[in-house]
Amino acid sequence: AVIVPVYDDFEATRQCFDGLLADRPTLVERRIVVIDDATPDLGIAAYLDNLHEQGAIELFRHRRNLGFAASVNTALDTVGDEDVCLLNADTLVPPGFLDALSRSANVAPDIGTATPLSNNGEYTSFPAAFRSNDLPDATMVERLHRAAARANAGLSIELPNGIGFCLYITHSCLRDVGRFSYHFGRGYYEDVEFCLRAKAVGWRSICAVDVFV
Repeated sequence: AVIVPVYDDFEATRQCFDGLLADRPTLVERRIVVIDDATPDLGIAAYLDNLHEQGAIELFRHRRNLGFAASVNTALDTVGDEDVCLLNADTLVPPGFLDALSRSANVAPDIGTATPLSNNGEYTSFPAAFRSNDLPDATMVERLHRAAARANAGLSIELPNGIGFCLYITHSCLRDVGRFSYHFGRGYYEDVEFCLRAKAVGWRSICAVDVFV
């Protein structure tokens, strides 16, 4: 289940879904669960309605804006024995990203989360870590992903915690750890806290260095 919370920025959202819907995973069966977190943009609302009517996404709506953790938890309530991939609506994903993350996350039985390389992913930022590097366009994202796949095939690096912009979570880890915390209000720490709870019960977080998002 690919979980995408949506709020604002129509163009970024459209580009995100262009890439996500163009991806055709072969190793996993995929469904896309979208949470409209009370977007103020009627264009985004209509766009999501259209994707839902086409059968491309499953769509849930909040009546008021609740933030990232609540949006993720709304989607997690629909998840059974599935791995999940949390994906920000301003990401650009290359073809093959979901299969590659799934491979990395399922290499060892104690891996709980996998995060790709990114231009702006804290630990996983490339080429300069802990910096917001220039945002590549979709074509360059695909080229960087292919380069990472060639140079780092099958490799991963252990992380203190995964990063929520694109966070793959195995269903076993999710079963053990539970939902995202509401303790941080509108957030920017709940992904870290989830991974630290996972680590406390034996799950590892990795960076899949052969994937770029």
